[in-house]
Amino acid sequence: MLLDGLKLRLKSLTLLPKRAIMSSKNTVGIIVIGDEILKGQTQDTNSHFLCQRLYKLGVKVGKISTISDDIDEIASEVKDFSQRFQYVITSGGIGPTHDDITLEGIAKAFNEKLILYPEYCNFFKDYVLANRNSDGKYESIRNKDLLNMNAEEVKNLVSEFPVFKMALLPESTQPQFLRNESGELVSKFPIAQVHNVFVFPGIPQYLKKGFLNIEHLFKNDNIFHATQIFCQLDEVSIAGILNRAVVQFFGRIIFGSYPKIDHSYYATKVTLEAKTEKDMQEGHAYLMKNLPENAVVHFDTNPFEDAWDKLQKIIELQDLHFQKLVKNSIEIMEDCFSRYKPEEVCISFNGGKDCTALLHLAYVVYHHHYSNCPELQAIYIRNKEPFKEMENFIQESVPRYNLKLWTVSGPIKVGLATILESHPHIKAVLMGTRKTDPFSQHLKFFQMTDSDWPQVMRVNPILDWNYNIIWTFLRKLSLPYCGLYDKGFTSIGNRSNTEPNPALSYYDPVTSELKFMPAYALTNGDEERRGRL
Repeated sequence: MLLDGLKLRLKSLTLLPKRAIMSSKNTVGIIVIGDEILKGQTQDTNSHFLCQRLYKLGVKVGKISTISDDIDEIASEVKDFSQRFQYVITSGGIGPTHDDITLEGIAKAFNEKLILYPEYCNFFKDYVLANRNSDGKYESIRNKDLLNMNAEEVKNLVSEFPVFKMALLPESTQPQFLRNESGELVSKFPIAQVHNVFVFPGIPQYLKKGFLNIEHLFKNDNIFHATQIFCQLDEVSIAGILNRAVVQFFGRIIFGSYPKIDHSYYATKVTLEAKTEKDMQEGHAYLMKNLPENAVVHFDTNPFEDAWDKLQKIIELQDLHFQKLVKNSIEIMEDCFSRYKPEEVCISFNGGKDCTALLHLAYVVYHHHYSNCPELQAIYIRNKEPFKEMENFIQESVPRYNLKLWTVSGPIKVGLATILESHPHIKAVLMGTRKTDPFSQHLKFFQMTDSDWPQVMRVNPILDWNYNIIWTFLRKLSLPYCGLYDKGFTSIGNRSNTEPNPALSYYDPVTSELKFMPAYALTNGDEERRGRL
């Protein structure tokens, strides 16, 4: 640690140092720090989030670098980035453990000492006293003047209370406090700015919260004008049209083409980025006119944003039968949440198409009527031979819908008993049952389980939906669903009793192989269960 000759002083600074004046205007360099990233033990999602937000702010990310927990490497990369870019963002390595050395590396990059900063020191002092007051040794720092200790005393402090390592920052640090749109303080713990370097934690939740509250520091007037077109044709099929568009709009529009393998909705994403709205619209119109008929498909990249409004719009655009069924399901869902408290309701979710539609409907209604919603409770009753693809989809759905998922082994009766025994507060279970399912033609929207079953209210909001309504709902809203349905599976049980539906089979004329169309291509819903053995 750079504590020798420690000087306990604060140093004022402007937003940007002299050394950054020669850096590229409106650009950001991102440095992701951590051995766990390089070893594949942790996935970096922070740089992806930062790139998305910065792009919306009109800021270009010039480079992303991932480096190890090494002081010299950190110092070298920070120094280089600080000179090349207007701003630098680092992620990771600012905790209290031995491998958290980002701040030491940054101090070395600028040839500065580490000092105890009052804003950070006081924060951690309060933290220690609030969370460790049952231990007498922690009381020893209550009345201690931490900011007037010598270097040796600081070393001892950090040794005894490692949390104070996070209060040691380069001497030119400028704290950036997190405030809401009204200017009110939302956290007493600031983000550290060292010259043009902004130091963020590696934990994604903390980084997101911190960045969103100071992102105004990065915003500029050069907002990018961009749009996307999604094609169900592969990249090779549209390459000629794209090449002509590039020539036609040279210097005005930047085009991008990105193939997507095994995507449920499209095969190629085409991007357009222009300096003006007019150029972007002209380029978009050119492609829409010259791409083959029916090549362009609708796809919503974020169906969970403004989900209630999108659901209402989809309802309005469909036929009266669809409108009646979905509106009725919404009313049943609303009735359920009026009868029961949120903590008394859970959803049965096994990853199938029906309960995926039900889950999204529950999510939309729940979040529309409740502010500051807690997690949706869900149960997954696993059969003996589940498909790996289905289990992966279930796990992917947990963060997507903010689920509190309980997984138990089946059969269903046993699994339900297990859940109710460990969670006796559950009074209602949302089910994705339809009347076309076996033994379900006489079910009601609200119906208690049979007398020989664990007693709970079954709520069946989509009871009157048919096969085609399910797929219209899923695909019109661009909802993710299990990839098995794109391989010809139409009704999925377990690996021993489920095959692709023969009604969707065809022979590929090029390879002469037997293949299957996706589930949504099945026109006769009565054939839905032909793949169930």
